[in-house]
Amino acid sequence: MITNALSNRPTFALKARLLFSMPLAVLTALWAIAPAAATTFNFKGTDVGGNPTVGEYRVISADFNTNSNLFSWSSTLARNARNNRLADGGWLVISDGPDPRPFSQEYVIFYLDGNNGKVSAYDYSNTHRSHSWGSTTFLGSAPLTSTTTADGEQRTLDFSFDMSAINSRTDFGADWKGTQFTDKIGIWFHGLDGLQASYLESEELSQFSYKAQGWYDASSKETIALASHPPTSQDIPEPGMIAALGVVAVAAFKLKWQKNS
Repeated sequence: MITNALSNRPTFALKARLLFSMPLAVLTALWAIAPAAATTFNFKGTDVGGNPTVGEYRVISADFNTNSNLFSWSSTLARNARNNRLADGGWLVISDGPDPRPFSQEYVIFYLDGNNGKVSAYDYSNTHRSHSWGSTTFLGSAPLTSTTTADGEQRTLDFSFDMSAINSRTDFGADWKGTQFTDKIGIWFHGLDGLQASYLESEELSQFSYKAQGWYDASSKETIALASHPPTSQDIPEPGMIAALGVVAVAAFKLKWQKNS
């Protein structure tokens, strides 16, 4: 029985399929290592009520970006006309939905110092609550912006804090979340007046006292998912990684071609 020697060689159609499937495999691999677009979740409330002792809560806004772990906060209070108080600081705990007060070593408590332009972060303790700074772990600090309207009747306190390293800590236990949220948010915010804050050389708080406070509390508030943002340059795979993947793909294709030729 005579066999055709060419019958063991791949047909043109088969080679074409190999040729066109290889770029697809490369693109699939590159797609797999490319990061997904980040989403920023936002909560914003106006004239939200609460206790107005140190000012009426005109605007409360919180953002969290799921890719960069950037948390941003802004609060605007209007002077209390009855006692002439207007907050010059505050403290804040944010949860992913529930009222954060009953929990320990799950969330961050932020201390907002509008006089010195600084916000300090500690892990929140439900035992020490607003005094957590005196007994828990200092997690870092960031600039705080305090702006007052020309007539001095409203003050805005806002800041942004990179939560990447804090949210990923493992030393606080399995329940640790830090500060992050998606479709739900819980807020525990106390505006303060007559704030006195001082710091150690390490930037940790050595004093955080005040004369009066008001508050805005909320749980299971719905957020809005803002437009997704494309990956930043830091998220895109290194050129060397892409080049290496391309070399491997070409080599594999060449080897497969020779083997089937």
